[in-house]
Amino acid sequence: MKKVFILLAVLIGFLLNTSCKKEINITLKSSAVRLVVDGLITDEGKSHIVKITQSSNYFNNDPEPEVSGAIVSISDGNMITSLTETEPGVYETPSDFKGEIGKTYSLDIKYNKEEYSGSSLIKPVMTVDSIYFQKIQNENPNDPQRYRVLINAQELPEQGDCYAFYYYKNGVFMSDTLNRANIINDDFSNGIYLIGFRALNVTASPGDTITLEIRSITRQYFDYLKLIMAQTRTPNTPFTGPPANVEGNMKDITDKSKQVMGYFTASAVYRKTAIIM
Repeated sequence: MKKVFILLAVLIGFLLNTSCKKEINITLKSSAVRLVVDGLITDEGKSHIVKITQSSNYFNNDPEPEVSGAIVSISDGNMITSLTETEPGVYETPSDFKGEIGKTYSLDIKYNKEEYSGSSLIKPVMTVDSIYFQKIQNENPNDPQRYRVLINAQELPEQGDCYAFYYYKNGVFMSDTLNRANIINDDFSNGIYLIGFRALNVTASPGDTITLEIRSITRQYFDYLKLIMAQTRTPNTPFTGPPANVEGNMKDITDKSKQVMGYFTASAVYRKTAIIM
C-alpha cells in the first residue's frame, strides 16, 4: 500500500509540472487609436502643461506616440489663450497664465481634422493651520521609515468639496504616482474643523522638510481618480474582473461616438511646509 501512495504522488507531481508549463499564445486584435489628454491648470501664475498622446496596443512596450502639430487653446468663456508646443506632444501656456477661482475653463484641441473639448471648474481650496507628523511603527525594522502627515484645518462650508493631497520632500515632488497621493471628499466632514486629520503617509527621515500640497478638485475628477485607483490597486487574481478604460471629461465633438482618454482638470493650490523632528 505504501508503494501505491508513492507512485500516486509521483504521478500527480508529474501531471502538475507538465500542465503548469503549457504555453498558451493569445492573439489580440489591434485596438482603436484614441487621443490621450493629460492637462492641469491652477491658480498659480506659471507655465501650465497639457500633454497629448495616442493610445497603443496592449502588448506594445514602446512609449505612447506623441501628438504633434495640434492646435491647443484654453478659454474661460471670454479670453482665449493659445498654447505653444515646446516639444512633441507637450503644449504650454504663457509663463504668466493664471486661473481664477470660480471660473470654468475649457481645453480645446484641433488635430487631424477633428476637434476635442473638455472643461473644469476651479473650486476654492482649504488652508491648513498646522501640520505635524506621527511616526509609523514598522513591522520589519529594515523597511524605510514612514510618517503620517497630520493637519489641523477648517474644511470649507460648501457641500461637495473634494481635495487631492500631494507632497514634496526636500524640495523634490514625490507624489508622481497615485499610490503616493490621497484624495478625499467632504461627505462626512463638511464645514467642520479637522483636528489631526491624516492627509497622507510619507517615507522620510528626521530632518527632512515635507511640503504638503493640497489641490481643490471637482467631484467629477474625484470620481475619475477613484476609478483609476480601484483598477490599479486591485490584486490581479483569476477572479478579478477585466480592467476597462476610465472615461475622462474630454470629448470628441466631431465624432461623438469616439472615446477620448485622459482628463483636463483645473485646481486651486495651497502648500504648507514643516520639518520632521
